[in-house]
Order: sequence, then structure tokens, then C-alpha cells
Amino acid sequence: MGRAFLKDPSSSTSASLPAAATDLVSRFLGQKLAERLKQPVVVEQKVGGTGLIANDAVAKAPPDGHTMVLLTGGHPGTAAVMKKLPYDRSGTSAW
Repeated sequence: MGRAFLKDPSSSTSASLPAAATDLVSRFLGQKLAERLKQPVVVEQKVGGTGLIANDAVAKAPPDGHTMVLLTGGHPGTAAVMKKLPYDRSGTSAW
């Protein structure tokens, strides 16, 4: 990866409660990514809406490759029953 990519910290968004299994996995992966990229990786809690709040935040983040989300099994079911989501799920968005 080029130096331009590494100039900003990366962020990982967790849709689970603190200390839940998904949160712990997010933090473990964030730590390993930080070691590999040699830059900070911030894990943010965005709890609520069965992951919709976290997914919305990641979908609306700048498309610079610095933001990711760890989805759980509840996301596909929620997305399937919602008539309208606050973000584009068609695959045409940045993520």
C-alpha cells in the first residue's frame, strides 16, 4: 500500500454492544489491522436498529477505503424485510 493511503487512521464500526462477541472480534481484527498497516485503527460503537445505524454510517463514509463494518447474521434478515433502508443496498454505493 502506498504512503498516501496510510496517512489517515482507519476505522472499524461495530454494531454490537460493548463486550459482545461481535465487538470483541471487531476489536481483535482492529488490533491486527493496526499492526499490519502500522497505523491506528479506531473501533467505534454504533449500536441500534439491528445494525442499520452502523451500516448507514459506513455507507455514508467517504469512499477512501478507511472505513469498514463487521456485519452479523441479523443484517440480511433486517435488510430483506425493510421496505426502505437509509443507504443504497443495490451494490452501486462505495462499499
